[in-house]
Amino acid sequence: MIFISEGYASAYAAAHFLSVCWTKAEHPPYFGLSFGEVDSRAADLNVETWIHPLMKQAREANDELKREGAGKAQFAFRLRDDLYETQLLLNSLLEVRHTLVKDQTDLQKKVYTLVEIYRQQRKAASMLSKSPSTISSHFKKGKGEELVMIFKNVTAVLDSIEHKAFDDSSTDKLITSIRSSLQSSSSDWFSKREGDESV
Repeated sequence: MIFISEGYASAYAAAHFLSVCWTKAEHPPYFGLSFGEVDSRAADLNVETWIHPLMKQAREANDELKREGAGKAQFAFRLRDDLYETQLLLNSLLEVRHTLVKDQTDLQKKVYTLVEIYRQQRKAASMLSKSPSTISSHFKKGKGEELVMIFKNVTAVLDSIEHKAFDDSSTDKLITSIRSSLQSSSSDWFSKREGDESV
């Protein structure tokens, strides 16, 4: 699948929430990512015929993840040469993210998913029929705070780079919109998660 959007952090933000809500643990998604300037609005591009260095960079990152096989990280950025240091740091953070997520128990994954969607541990406690202190414990043990920090820092870096290029960035609005959409459908979605018929 190819996803093109406006905003340097928008594709990463969409991929992040997709990965957080993914229900097939044995077949996790992976995302080759890039960002930069194009001459057209994203809505006007024909992905079937569009040829651009950004598309090539994202495909190369995706192919690299594919070659890694089982246990691969979920995200990889490939950027233009002058942003190599940024690419290295982003990918290092995302490798750490992968390790933290991989080490979570099933309950820790559920807790992190709900807290990431609702931004409230009490809501997660209610949905999982657990006490707030139990949810807090699982969130901490599952490195939820670190995962939240990584997401915020990656989007902040991408927003900062975009702001320097265009004096604009709109990732906060996109993230709020994604969370809002997930919140409106999460009860249905969460009850249908693989192996969660009782939740």
